[in-house]
Amino acid sequence: MREPLIPAPALVPAAALAWWVIGYLAWLIDGLGSSINGVQISSIATDSVTIPLLLTELPHLVLGGFVGGICAGLLTIVGDGRPVTNLAASFAGVACAVLLTGIQSTSTLRDVAARGYDDGDSFGQALIAITAVATLLGWLLGVGGSFDRAPLGVALAGLAGASPFWLGMVTFAIDPSWNADFLTPLIRYASAALLTVGLATIGIDSYKRLLAWPVAVALAWLVIPAYSVVGLLASYARWPGELPDVLRRYWDIVELSVPPENYPVDTWLPFVIAIVLAIAISIRLGARRAAELDAHSPVDPSNNSRTTSM
Repeated sequence: MREPLIPAPALVPAAALAWWVIGYLAWLIDGLGSSINGVQISSIATDSVTIPLLLTELPHLVLGGFVGGICAGLLTIVGDGRPVTNLAASFAGVACAVLLTGIQSTSTLRDVAARGYDDGDSFGQALIAITAVATLLGWLLGVGGSFDRAPLGVALAGLAGASPFWLGMVTFAIDPSWNADFLTPLIRYASAALLTVGLATIGIDSYKRLLAWPVAVALAWLVIPAYSVVGLLASYARWPGELPDVLRRYWDIVELSVPPENYPVDTWLPFVIAIVLAIAISIRLGARRAAELDAHSPVDPSNNSRTTSM
């Protein structure tokens, strides 16, 4: 049984910090936008921008909200309050973090008339809304882990699907000169290890848990095409007027980017290895649990009695 580590009131700031610090760690390492697409922040804003609230940074913005939301939601597992109290505290912290960082970033970029903030349109508000949606999706996955092993495993699978992009951003922010040929497969297999943990957490104890496996695997995989489409939107959309047309145009791209056969082997092979390992680990753990139950089960005395006849 888990031990509560965080008082329920402390979940509010803890969830807010988890969402911001973990979700946007690469942004923080890079100096809160000290360089955006090679352009120094001094040419865009005079103050730090707490989250990348720019169309060119849309993939980073969505990814950070999603990853941060999962991590903030998972904190409810170690809260010492009642489940409803933990959920409310975690949600309040995340909501405050999204609102405050969004207002600060919008205000800073508007003050210097950054692109998309110089004509009084709803650019900033729309990007905050997108961030909120990505965050809510991640948070819902995370808080599910406080109820049962199956939703916890699904949340870890979602985190595994997003982690290659998140880890790539963090490593690039630390040192852009690192060898991508070495780091890329390392990051992929590290993410596959997390997927293995998520699937093994779900287990194979019942058919309901088995039904959660395809959900977890699909979620981990769908992060890849989703991130690609968000990147294309950031490249070609002219916010906000052309977004509906761009979305319709890229639906075909979504259909092409979902099937695994449209990717190179080194993209989907870690998923296959993770699934095979998770199956082996789950079978082993299931056999161990069954053996422990047999060892602790009461023995019927009649089975050991002997009757003798004279």
